[in-house]
Amino acid sequence: MKALSLFCLIALSACSYFYDDIFITKNLPKAKLHQKYDAEIKMKEQAIIEDKFAVETDLNKDSGLTLLANQGTTFSHSTTVITGIPQQTGTYNIHISGVARSGLKKFDKIFIVIVEKKA
Repeated sequence: MKALSLFCLIALSACSYFYDDIFITKNLPKAKLHQKYDAEIKMKEQAIIEDKFAVETDLNKDSGLTLLANQGTTFSHSTTVITGIPQQTGTYNIHISGVARSGLKKFDKIFIVIVEKKA
């Protein structure tokens, strides 16, 4: 009985695990104050459970940057765009999380946009 319980536990944990390889983009480039900035966060194109997908950010109107989620063509969630002309130096976070349908793989990553003064 213990062996069966252990097997079931291992099988269930294998079906639902943290999926770190879903993001094609690993890091975002640094932004320069008062210079045009365009960056994309790309994910592998695959089915995502829509009500589990979330994009959160602390980018605000005063930063000069805009976040456009769900910009992919085949799968809407596959591209998140950050664009604008930074008006303030600082560090901003973009948190993307969700669950991929294939194997119910969870993903959770924070991307950082650093806005620096011009050199």
